[in-house]
Amino acid sequence: MAPRAGSSATSTSTTATIPPSFANAAEFFNTLLGEHCATLFGEYHTDTVLRALTEIDATTILDVGCGAGQFLIDACLRSPRLKGIGLDISAPAIKRAQEAAADLKVADRIQFLVGDAFDIDSWPAECTSADVLTAVGVLHEHFRDGRDAVISILNEYNKLFAKGLKAFILGEPELRYDLVKNDADLYLVHIFTAQGFPHDRESWLDVIGQSELSCSKAFCRPNAGPRFNFFQLIPSDSATIGRTLKDNRAPHQERV
Repeated sequence: MAPRAGSSATSTSTTATIPPSFANAAEFFNTLLGEHCATLFGEYHTDTVLRALTEIDATTILDVGCGAGQFLIDACLRSPRLKGIGLDISAPAIKRAQEAAADLKVADRIQFLVGDAFDIDSWPAECTSADVLTAVGVLHEHFRDGRDAVISILNEYNKLFAKGLKAFILGEPELRYDLVKNDADLYLVHIFTAQGFPHDRESWLDVIGQSELSCSKAFCRPNAGPRFNFFQLIPSDSATIGRTLKDNRAPHQERV
């Protein structure tokens, strides 16, 4: 049973006290999980996303479900020409992101805004200035409502291309490692935090193929743990390659 807010949770090696400011234990542990994942992402995957962005000639990234903003902050620190807009439904997460951006002197290039990542009609007007959309590790949550729910969100994001979007980079983890057969930890994390389960690359390509988007390239970093796939998505009818990939389910893959 999860401990109540304000109580403590004790394991054989650690004791975590849940501050009263958190509504419940799940929010507290999800915050810790988010901080841990941000560290891993910066170590393994930020450079992979930036590699994809250089081919798009991106200037402003809209990162939906940005959490505490670590990806955008890391990206702007590594690429001085980039600007960013982070959107997350959690006001406390946005506040932490704003504070971190200020501390690291990138607040002049990144805006962090409260908003629903999956309701584009409710987005603040500032979001329309982005030429690239990123959604990293957030969309698989909707598999708990079935594949059609994920396809519906992909189709909503497709509408942004008519407003000047150049590309959509979807980043999603697999429940796998390249060097070891160890997926139990990620299964348990998603069970205990009531999340939707991540899918593997082939499953994602099948879902994307049923949407109004196509995958032109897939990027990943070898030997990262856990493995992440980054799908560069474009409208299905925007290029011959898009139609070909949608039929063949086999985008060009780069391991960087």
